[in-house]
Amino acid sequence: MAFRDWFSRRSAFQLALERGLRPSADLRDELKALGDVSIKSKADAQAICNALERIRTGEVAPSRRSAFHTLVGLFQDVDGTECDAFPVMRGEGIRTLARIVQTALKDMSKFDEDDVLFAVKILAMYGTREGTDLVIRAARLPIRPDTYMWNVILARYTANHPESDRLFRKLSDPMPEAFIAVSLLDAANTAAREGANYPHCFDTAAGVAQLERWLADRDEEHFSYAVSATAALPFITRPELNSLLALAFDHLSPDVQMEAAWAAAKLGRESGIQWLTRACLDVNKSSKAKQYLTELDQEDAIPAEASDPTFQARSEFAQWLAHPNELGKVPDEVEVYDHRVLAWPPEREPIPLWLLKYRVRDESGLQPDNVDVGMFGSVLFCLFSYKIGQRPPEDGYAIHCYWEMNCNKKIVEIDVPRSSREYDSMLAQGRLDGLESVAISMVAELSPELKYPQKLVALASATRNGEKGWVVLDGPRSRWYAASDFPEDSYDKLVLMIHVGRVLLGFTDEPDRQRFLGQQETAVPPERIVAAYEGLLAKLDHEVDSVKLLKDRSDIGSAFSDYVDAVVKVRRRPRAEVVCETYERLLAAADRMEPELHEKIHDNFAPLGSNFERYVDALIEQNRHAEVPALVERFRPHWQHNLGYGTLGMAAFRAGDRFIAEELFVRLRESYTDWGRAEEMNLLAAIWHDRGRHDDAQRLLVEALQQLLEQSLTATGGDCDRFEEWFQSRRSTFLRLFPNRGDEELRRYGIGPTTLRYYDV
Repeated sequence: MAFRDWFSRRSAFQLALERGLRPSADLRDELKALGDVSIKSKADAQAICNALERIRTGEVAPSRRSAFHTLVGLFQDVDGTECDAFPVMRGEGIRTLARIVQTALKDMSKFDEDDVLFAVKILAMYGTREGTDLVIRAARLPIRPDTYMWNVILARYTANHPESDRLFRKLSDPMPEAFIAVSLLDAANTAAREGANYPHCFDTAAGVAQLERWLADRDEEHFSYAVSATAALPFITRPELNSLLALAFDHLSPDVQMEAAWAAAKLGRESGIQWLTRACLDVNKSSKAKQYLTELDQEDAIPAEASDPTFQARSEFAQWLAHPNELGKVPDEVEVYDHRVLAWPPEREPIPLWLLKYRVRDESGLQPDNVDVGMFGSVLFCLFSYKIGQRPPEDGYAIHCYWEMNCNKKIVEIDVPRSSREYDSMLAQGRLDGLESVAISMVAELSPELKYPQKLVALASATRNGEKGWVVLDGPRSRWYAASDFPEDSYDKLVLMIHVGRVLLGFTDEPDRQRFLGQQETAVPPERIVAAYEGLLAKLDHEVDSVKLLKDRSDIGSAFSDYVDAVVKVRRRPRAEVVCETYERLLAAADRMEPELHEKIHDNFAPLGSNFERYVDALIEQNRHAEVPALVERFRPHWQHNLGYGTLGMAAFRAGDRFIAEELFVRLRESYTDWGRAEEMNLLAAIWHDRGRHDDAQRLLVEALQQLLEQSLTATGGDCDRFEEWFQSRRSTFLRLFPNRGDEELRRYGIGPTTLRYYDV
């Protein structure tokens, strides 16, 4: 704080606001330094209004370092409607913000669209007539009609919002475009369920026609729109209601059918109650069906069988899997893998637990069925990729137990670098015959609350009598775990999780782990992969299908490598030839698309982008180096980011085009804060060295090494090894390019032979 600030009567917040609006300052950083900000006083609110006025008059540019966005965000930090700041923010603050938005809606050239929509959300939130006028105007223009932000904005118009009736009426005729219409429907549905005393805005001829279009749409990406359309039906009074309800019941989506049953029941129709009653006995529908019957005061219609604890466990697990953050769809099967009652830590109260195995059948023909095991009873969760279905049930419970204790900070994990000797004293705990190459990689520190026999337990990789595996160092409980007893490619840490979890749960019998390894899913026959993938390739000839296949993370991208492997095996063709032929079919389909789609279909994670390096490898293997630069230039406009610069530069370098490679590597260095970590810097140095720019090459590598040394000072755990790996890569390049200067030259710059001596081990 400046000396004069000690005698200022302004608050720390007001001073930060002033500093953040100076030229070249960053308001976000200034406010972040204050910690959590709560606007309470009239003076602080007035300071915000004054800052907004400076943006309105043009004194401060709205896009400068997101000052406008930061100021708008402060409207959300007001400490309730009763504080002194609120009347100022709702009065002068909203009036000034409205004027800025009004100016932006006339000419967006000086504003970021996302910032303007953020401001529109605030206008909706504060509930003024002037603010709602601008919400309506922004929707009518429209500004970014496909963004989810419209759902957030319109969700503010609940039944109690003073402007909701007027907003719904104004926007219902004519209906808005694209996703704004869906967002309007969701908001109107919420207000109607809350008991709004005005008609539903889709209860019109135009509204009903739009509901019908959504219900008739067979595009899976729009099925959620049909769910929203069905949710509106109890509030529709027009004669088309029955036909709309029939469309909903006949819909392909089970979610729409469920909503149709709720709507029918809400309308007092017995058929809806009966449908929900039957759904209570379907594990994939039971949880939602029981919820709806309860909401409708129809609990008596819930069958007794649906309350069986095991059935409830299966049902709730299926519902959890269907969440978009998990599988995003209901499983085809859910069965009990194991069930028992265990004294669960830390309380040690006996609770019923289920390990539940699900299956989602593969419909593409390209992958095995998705099969895994989760747990219900303590925390409902599925540790995807932990391969619990290939382990004894006791190991499954142990993994979940350790994971839960770790999430609750009852177990703290410490990564141990290869170079560290800090925990070597624990090696004496695991003196087993035949152990060699023992290296501690992780230590678990257990809370006294768990009442574990000792505070620290270590995991060490090792060999025993020539066999690879791990030893867990745990006092008298120390034991050897052979790698052959565990699924391939599983995390090393799981051995520690299993060991500690088993001790916590009191498991003492050693299971036959080999017996469970055979439960893994069998691979898909290559002939089936070839047939299924070539079916997708055929769809590239149809415009609608090709757009879906190339702009999304679709099977045609994710199964590309599997298809190539299958063709090589079935038809005995050269791999590079198959890669080029297949990738070029994707390129040809992309060339037929409209230019406005090119950005999406050339995304790094779309099929073309995700298989770019495979294609480059194949071109080079076939001595088609000359084609790579044109391919690089094709992607360059779409890959203006660090990953793109590195990938494209590497492709150009490998193809022999040093000029393009140099340009891209320089861009990477300029845009990537931690450029010293990038392997591409080795190549850039080599390019400069070969051109006689020896001083530039030396300076590049020295600066990279200095950056890595400095950053390694704060590295912990496994990051220490990563910094050492990056450091040694840059150092070996320096020694190769400048053999006559060697270590002596590096020492002149304060660069030693390793990063490991720069931090405490």
